[in-house]
Amino acid sequence: FLYTGDVPGTSISRNSIHHSNHRCIVIEGTSNATISSNVAYETAGHCYWFGHESIDNLIIKNIGSRTNNNIGWRDRISGHNDHEMATYQIYSPLNDYIANVAAGSDGRGFRMYNDWRTLGEDLVNTGKGSLRRVAMRTFKDNKSHSNSWQGFSLYDFEQFFTFRDDINVPVFENLMAYRNQNHGIHAN
Repeated sequence: FLYTGDVPGTSISRNSIHHSNHRCIVIEGTSNATISSNVAYETAGHCYWFGHESIDNLIIKNIGSRTNNNIGWRDRISGHNDHEMATYQIYSPLNDYIANVAAGSDGRGFRMYNDWRTLGEDLVNTGKGSLRRVAMRTFKDNKSHSNSWQGFSLYDFEQFFTFRDDINVPVFENLMAYRNQNHGIHAN
């Protein structure tokens, strides 16, 4: 779903995605969709990808397993980082991520990166401001295990760490990380 706008009632549910050569489910410029109970196996690049302008979506009870490293740095799409694969690549903190599982990725299980700008289609700065300074939505009951890098990789939570905003504290509730080669949870 790329730039479909507000789509209340839309559900991407109960799909089996396997041996994909590039990503599984991509949500960008879309709001009020439910992505639930999908299973993805042996996929290249990021599996579940949520862009800067995906907001108010519910991502619940999805499983991603064996996100592989078949996309090298020279093979990637310009401006994208699928060579640093994550089962869940999250650029927007404005969605709810509940009870999802990442298992056995050649990279990271969950990678949440809050950019200092909001990028739109073709990675153009939309001028909508910094995602680092918005309040994060729900992130709970997610599980990440047996990944080659980190289970949870969390980057640039400026709204709390720099500005000490005691109201909009990012909350990561009831996470489970085990058997990841580098770190269970890595915050930068």
